[in-house]
Amino acid sequence: MNILFVHRVADRSEASLVTWMSGIGDQVTVICDPREPRKKEFEEAGAHVVPLRISNRLDLFAIPTIRKLCKQKPIDILYSSFNAGISCSLLATIGLPTRVVAYRGTLGNLSLFDPSSYLTHLSPILTGIVCNCAPIKKFLVSLGLREDTIRVVYKGHDPLWYKVSLPISKKDLQVPEDHLVVGLVANMRPLKGVEILIEAMRPLFEKFPLSLVLIGSDKGGTIAAKVRDLKLGERIKLLGFREDAAQLASLFDIACLPSTRREGVPRSIVEAMSHGKPCVVTDVGGLPDLVEHNQNGFIVPPLNSESLRDSLEKLIESKELRDQFGSASRQRFDFLFSLERYHEEMRDFFERIPLI
Repeated sequence: MNILFVHRVADRSEASLVTWMSGIGDQVTVICDPREPRKKEFEEAGAHVVPLRISNRLDLFAIPTIRKLCKQKPIDILYSSFNAGISCSLLATIGLPTRVVAYRGTLGNLSLFDPSSYLTHLSPILTGIVCNCAPIKKFLVSLGLREDTIRVVYKGHDPLWYKVSLPISKKDLQVPEDHLVVGLVANMRPLKGVEILIEAMRPLFEKFPLSLVLIGSDKGGTIAAKVRDLKLGERIKLLGFREDAAQLASLFDIACLPSTRREGVPRSIVEAMSHGKPCVVTDVGGLPDLVEHNQNGFIVPPLNSESLRDSLEKLIESKELRDQFGSASRQRFDFLFSLERYHEEMRDFFERIPLI
């Protein structure tokens, strides 16, 4: 297979696919931003790397560059993971036999009445779409896309990526050693439901030795202001953006993400599952794909602080239940997010594309 990956900066899963396909003998070319930190890794695996910054959906330098590569190689399959790359790739391959496959990891933000959507996932010349959860596939089909051109593939994760390499303790979370920790890792946007979580936990702070740890950017300081107003600074710790978020999450006793809408497959819950943590999430987007209710966590209705509180309290009160759900989380992580499964399902879809 002669394949061209068009990425901005590949995440770990995408990067592993590049090196795996190179290693099994496929002819792999990668277009990526000049800042791509894995450029050398790709080249050592045998891939041809073309540094190229794609600035917009109609980049007049990127389009002819991609077209030239597709004609010269020639490229059988082109796979792109971001909107500007998808659009430029579709325009570049008009009239060529190259088949273009796009990635979709976000629920919503596409519309039959939005012309820009036809430059990417609604384009009539797009061959196939890989998405990361069933609700996204359902959404795409609702827009009129053919079901057999869409494949749900969970991105692969290596547990070693999240292994704690340095000693850490609850002091790193700024909480007392005897406190249970409910943790959330996300950008503090309204759709993440952080304020609902705070509301749900206020009565629990009075009943249990308990802390809430929030890791992620709080642009505008909305959450910080709420914590100050409620005088909960002793119980709610805002750590801001942290490069070591995945390692710090290993100190959580319970992972929570009460999103209100438009959730795909959040990496924070995947990472929590890799650490064997029980999870409490809302019935939104791809979250129910990760958490099986009453198996490795609880699923609650969005925007419902009482249901959220009840579920958290059940886990806070029972170490046995936390351990049971945590063990199930790790088993589910190993099953759903195997790197081997991800690689093989992606390549199978690429091979199947000509039959669609």
